[in-house]
Amino acid sequence: MPKGTRETHRVAVKDYQFTENMTVDELVGQMETAWGFTAGKLATGVNIMEAMINDKKCVKFLSFTADIVATGTRGVIRELVKRKLVDIIITTCGTLDHDVARCVRDYYKGSFIMSDSKLHKEGVNRLGNVLVPNDSYGIVIEKKILGSLKNSTKKGKRNSQPSN
Repeated sequence: MPKGTRETHRVAVKDYQFTENMTVDELVGQMETAWGFTAGKLATGVNIMEAMINDKKCVKFLSFTADIVATGTRGVIRELVKRKLVDIIITTCGTLDHDVARCVRDYYKGSFIMSDSKLHKEGVNRLGNVLVPNDSYGIVIEKKILGSLKNSTKKGKRNSQPSN
């Protein structure tokens, strides 16, 4: 490293060292020094999450956009909630759409470089590298949500008063 380089620029990237009985925790721990793209971020995130879980006074917020619910990461969010590892979720409206749609029908693996015009002709939309068939979204969601809303109003769970 050239003289005058900041100390933060002197942390060497280390190779992963695998052992026969390596645990996931050990692998994630190595990501902190292996660095590169998202490995370091994952390790940092795990460290933050562990500190938050160990601090019983910590209120744990989880914030994300809808697009990750279109992926298998939806299962991670479900598990965090199920295990009560988060207290508050802040997300976008599309999260409900994708969650409902995936409860009803499957989304599929795709690629970032697929032709949107060709997919459109096949009745498929692309969300990054996730394929969303037209029959998995839109009308299906409207029917499910409208049915749920109608059911709620029949049970008297209607709030027509604006909140202040």
